[in-house]
Amino acid sequence: MDKPGASGSDAALPVAGAGEPITRSRNPLVNVGRATAVWFLALWNLVLWVLIPSVFALCLVWVGVILLRPLAALVRGNARLHRRLARRWSGVEVAEQYLDLPGKPGIAGSLGALRSFKDPTVIKDWVWTLAGLLVGVALCLLPLALVGQGVWQLVAAALWDPLNVGSWDTTLSFIHTAWPNARLYLALTGVLFLVLGLAAGGAVLTLHARWVRLCLATGNTAALRRRLAAVEDSRRDAVQMQAEEVARIERDLHDGAQARLVALGMTLGRAERLMQTDPERAQELMRQAQTDSSGALEELRQLVRGIRPPVLADRGVAGALRSLASSLEVPTTVTEAGELGELPEVVESALYFAGAELMTNAVKHARASSIAVTLGTFGAAVRLEVLDDGAGPGVALAAGGGPVGAAGTPGADADAGVLGVGSGEGTHAGTGTGLAGLRRRLAALDGVLELSDAGGRGTRASVTIPLAVS
Repeated sequence: MDKPGASGSDAALPVAGAGEPITRSRNPLVNVGRATAVWFLALWNLVLWVLIPSVFALCLVWVGVILLRPLAALVRGNARLHRRLARRWSGVEVAEQYLDLPGKPGIAGSLGALRSFKDPTVIKDWVWTLAGLLVGVALCLLPLALVGQGVWQLVAAALWDPLNVGSWDTTLSFIHTAWPNARLYLALTGVLFLVLGLAAGGAVLTLHARWVRLCLATGNTAALRRRLAAVEDSRRDAVQMQAEEVARIERDLHDGAQARLVALGMTLGRAERLMQTDPERAQELMRQAQTDSSGALEELRQLVRGIRPPVLADRGVAGALRSLASSLEVPTTVTEAGELGELPEVVESALYFAGAELMTNAVKHARASSIAVTLGTFGAAVRLEVLDDGAGPGVALAAGGGPVGAAGTPGADADAGVLGVGSGEGTHAGTGTGLAGLRRRLAALDGVLELSDAGGRGTRASVTIPLAVS
C-alpha cells in the first residue's frame, strides 16, 4: 500500500477515509467503471470552475456573500471525496488535516469563510479544481475510450455485410480498400483495443490516485505551520490564563483574607484600648478577633486549594478525585485503569480540575443518579473519562441546550458559561467558566476534551493529555 508523502512524519498525519474498507479490485470491468466514475467527477470540477468566478462576481452586489460558505463546502467536499476514493479504490493513502477555524452564523460567517485560506490544505483544495479537471478528464477517459473503440470495431467486423459498413464509414472504407480481409483486421485490432482498455483501468486508477496524493496530501510544511499556529494559540492562552489567575488571586486576597486581617487588626487595637477601662468588652473583642482570624485562615486555605489542593499533593490525582467524589450528592465511583505512575504536577492539576468541572456539571445540570469516573494511561497519554446517566447530554443541559459539541457529537456549547466549577461555587481555580475555560487549560498541555452521547442517555466526557508534552 502506498504511503502518503515522502517521509515518516507524513504517515503520522490523519489519513482521509482511514475508517473505510479498501475495496481495490482486480476485475478489469470494475476498474474501467471506476475510472469512468472518476472521469465524471473530474467533469464536476468544470462545474466548480463555472461557479467560483460567478459567486465572487456576485459578491459585488452582496448576493454572492451568502453563497461563499456553500461554495467553500463544495470545494472541500470535492477534494475530500477524491482523497477517500484514492485510498478506497487504489490503496493510496492521502494525508488530510485542516485547521480548526471557528465559524460564525450569518453573513459574518460567510465572510469568515475567506479566513480558511490561511490553511494550506484549503488552498490545495481550490487548486485541485483546476488540476483535477485537466488531468482527470484526459487520463480517466483513456480506458473507456479504448474499450469503446474495441467494442465498436468488433461490432463493425461482425456486421460488415448486413450493414454494408464499408459504404458509410470512410475509415472503414479505406481499411476495406487497403486490406483484402478488412473484417479480420478490424476484429484483431478491436480485441487489442479491448484488452488494452481493460488492462488500463487499474493502472489509470493508481496513476490518478498518486496524482491526488501529489496535489492534495497535507505535507510536512503544512503540518508544521498548523503545529506552530496551535503552539502560538496555546501560548497566548497560557499567558492570558496566568494573568487572569494572578488577578483572581489578588482579588480574592483583597476582598477576602486581606479585609479580614485588616478588621482583625482594628479589633485588636480596640481591645487594647479597652483593656484598662472595660475588661469585659475587651475580652469580647478578643473573642471576635479569634473568630476573624479563623475565618481569614479558612479563606487562605480555600485560596491554596484553588491553586493546588493539598489533597492532590497528599493522595495523588486518583485519591483527590475520590475525596471530591465522596462529597457529591449522587453515588460516584472513581476507578484507575492500570498503574498511573508518577505524573507531572501540572498534569495532575489539570486532571483534577477537569474532573471537578465535569462531575459538578453532571450533578447540578444532568440530574444524574450515578457517575462513573475512570482514570488511566493509554499509550503515551493519560485519559480521564466521566460518564453520567443523566438526561443527556448532561453538559448540554448545563449550557442551555447548546449546539454540537466537541468531536462533532451532541454536547455543550464550549463557549457557554456553566455553573459550578470555575463560577465561584466549586473548587476550580481556573480562569474562564465552563467548558471554554476547561479547554483553554487543557490546550496549554496539548490536551483534548471530547463529549459524546452515552448510548442515548447521559454524557460521556473524556479528557486526554499527552505525557510527552509535559
